[in-house]
Parts: sequence; C-alpha cells; structure tokens
Amino acid sequence: MSRRFQFSLRAISYGTWLRRVIAWDGLLPIGFVILPYVVEVLFPNRRSIMEAIAVVLPIMAFFYRVHNGIGQIASNRCSPATQRLQYCVFCFGILPLILIDCVLILSHLMPSGALFQAHSDRIVWTVLFGIYLAAMIVAMYPGQTEAEDEWEIRFNAVQAELEQPPCRGL
Repeated sequence: MSRRFQFSLRAISYGTWLRRVIAWDGLLPIGFVILPYVVEVLFPNRRSIMEAIAVVLPIMAFFYRVHNGIGQIASNRCSPATQRLQYCVFCFGILPLILIDCVLILSHLMPSGALFQAHSDRIVWTVLFGIYLAAMIVAMYPGQTEAEDEWEIRFNAVQAELEQPPCRGL
C-alpha cells in the first residue's frame, strides 16, 4: 500500500472529540449550577456551608480535571510535540474554570439577577468562558485514528482480487 494512500485512510474521530468537550464543558458546570440547590435542601439557612463548598469543591474539581485531562491527552494519537502543546493549553484553560465554578456556586447566595445584571459582567464572563471552551477544544483533540472501517475492508478486498492471477480457460 502506498504511503499516500495510508495517509488518506487516517481520520479524525469527531465523535470522541465532541464527547470529550461535552463531558468537560457541559456536565460538570451543570453540576455546579445544581449543587447549591441540593445543599440548600440538605442544609437550609446555612450560608457558611455554601461558602465552604464554593471554596473546596472547585479546588477538588480542578485536581480531578487535571488527573483525567492528562490521562485523556496521553491517550491521544498525536505527536509528542502536539501533546505537550495540548498539556499547556489544557492547564491554561482550566485555570479560569476554578473562578467560574466558584462563582456558579456562590451565585446562589447573591441577590437575584446580580451575577449578569451589568453589561460589563456579561462581557467578562463570555470572554472567560470563550477562553476556556477554545482551550478545551484544542486540548481534547484526540488525533487521527486508523481507518478500521468499511473503506479499508473494501480496499483490502479489491487489492486481493488484483493480486490473484487471471483465470485462463474455462
């Protein structure tokens, strides 16, 4: 098989990439939005518990994300240079996430509408989340995978037919 054709059999697993980004950027922040309501039900009128959770939980989540993110980047099918870049981008991206997580938890203690009331607040939070999301999209890139699919099977079948000697005489 020619080197040019081998390269064309490689593909990016967009499904894996999308699952990684959604898991990191969708499910965990939703958990931080829901958590204050759960704490309020379990410990009503206990502001100090909510404040402690707002400090401790984002730090714990940071180390959880670092551990899992490093593992996912290590499993990527990328060159070592690309993986080093992904590690740097990942670390840069999760730092503002500690602040975002903390504010999401503390927003339950703020007056209604105080978090995004000012236009400048919305701009700051949009920029922070944009930096985080862009960094995670780059950091969670899974690399190219070998095409173990229908096209490779067809190519191998056609190649096997071409290698057989022609049938002479019936």
